[in-house]
Amino acid sequence: MCSYATPPAGYVPNATDCNDANAAVHAAYYHDADGDGYGNAGLSPSATAATPPAGYVVKSTDCDDTLAVVHPGASDASCDGVDNNCNLQIDEGFEPYTSTCGVGACASTGYVECLNGVLNDSCVPGAPSTEICNGIDDNCDGTVDNAAVPTGTPSVRAVADLGQRGDAVVDERERRHRVRRHPRQPGHAQVEPGQFHHRDDQLLGQQRRRRRRSTTSSRPRLGRGSGTCSAP
Repeated sequence: MCSYATPPAGYVPNATDCNDANAAVHAAYYHDADGDGYGNAGLSPSATAATPPAGYVVKSTDCDDTLAVVHPGASDASCDGVDNNCNLQIDEGFEPYTSTCGVGACASTGYVECLNGVLNDSCVPGAPSTEICNGIDDNCDGTVDNAAVPTGTPSVRAVADLGQRGDAVVDERERRHRVRRHPRQPGHAQVEPGQFHHRDDQLLGQQRRRRRRSTTSSRPRLGRGSGTCSAP
């Protein structure tokens, strides 16, 4: 009946009573199998009563009453291949995003998409290389400049050879000094080693000792390492 500004006596502004012959029965309820607050009118048995029985609800639009995550109004952004919100679309709420992978020199970025209910990440880490002292994690193990410490022992022969080369340099300088200090004069005999003043011998000895100390302090420590890296 449609008339008057207000309902006449015995009329109400709704027509949802499922049994107008029984005042105690005025609504239909639907079984909610998954407990998400929604039942399915086509699959669930219904009940009529003044109040809903245990396990029944007034909403009947659930499209899958076996999954609590599926019902009208649910989020459909999880990329699970399911129509979670019962709108006949799948994963339409998923938003692609940028991803990262790898560490150190192997760090890279990619893009994550939802393809047929499966996450697809395009990120591929770079290839590691030999660790060197450069302030970068070259071998991609999470630690910067952890290059292996050299092993082995110093080569005695190499150090000795270095000292001999230094002595040879001193001997050559000594020979030249003596020639300049005592040049051969016309009518004089050739100056032989050992025929010099004592003062000259003292000076040359001091030069040789200084040269040896300098050579010793600058010799490389072969086969040893502190393991400390100072990156540029």
